[in-house]
Amino acid sequence: MSKTSRKRDYREKEDQEEKKVRRFPHVEGNWPSFAYILSRWWKWDWSVVPREDHDTEIASTIAEVNSQLNLSGDKCFIPLYEEKQGFNKIHVSLTKLFFLRDFQIDPFVRDIRNRLKSPAFFMTLSQPQVFTNEDKTRSFCSILVQKGYNSVVQLIHQFDEVLINYKKEKYYDPPIPHCTIGSYVGDLSTEAKEKGIYGNTYVESEEYDSDDDNRIEECVDTVYLSIGNRLFTVNLHCWICWTTKVLYKNKHCCKEHCLQPFLVWNI
Repeated sequence: MSKTSRKRDYREKEDQEEKKVRRFPHVEGNWPSFAYILSRWWKWDWSVVPREDHDTEIASTIAEVNSQLNLSGDKCFIPLYEEKQGFNKIHVSLTKLFFLRDFQIDPFVRDIRNRLKSPAFFMTLSQPQVFTNEDKTRSFCSILVQKGYNSVVQLIHQFDEVLINYKKEKYYDPPIPHCTIGSYVGDLSTEAKEKGIYGNTYVESEEYDSDDDNRIEECVDTVYLSIGNRLFTVNLHCWICWTTKVLYKNKHCCKEHCLQPFLVWNI
């Protein structure tokens, strides 16, 4: 790909990332970047959620939040996957939006891969909350990370350490790990506070698991880093036995007579 073509692709992605409100002045060669965990849903009983059921689960959760906040018609949360512009994947953010210049991209990716040494882990999602961006031009319907909270926070801190070296802004402190599933143009902080579901002020200091039968379990084995129109991955490596649902750092399952295969991810 030529340098001109790559810059054009970057610019197209940048326009998308800014979505409906441009919060940062455009600088040529300054590429919007952010890191995230891509959500892949499993039910609490470890059954895979098919794509159509996955979308139904998301729509159902968003409908409940819309009902709580008395939102309807065009003025309500819509699932991220229905967004026509910008980033429309269900995800857990690990950084704020930041910008990198051309010459910084390769060193930054290398530094991130060297710094991220966390093993793969399991993550539970439960308890919908409403978050707003910093200038409150946009609201998001999200589900809190419960089990796996400590692992997500560890990833956030590892990204922060690299971001500081590049003089970029760290993630929110304290971090409130959450999976974003829907969006709304506008500020819903007042309504969410009245209903006790405003995530920006949620206090969570330790990991716990939910006994909610509607909770979502996820295996997190990959971190994604989007820079302009380029997507980089960092694979978290560890052995997983799908029978015991336990992570192992060796090739042998401790469960007797377990004949299930292992999967391994290597950086």
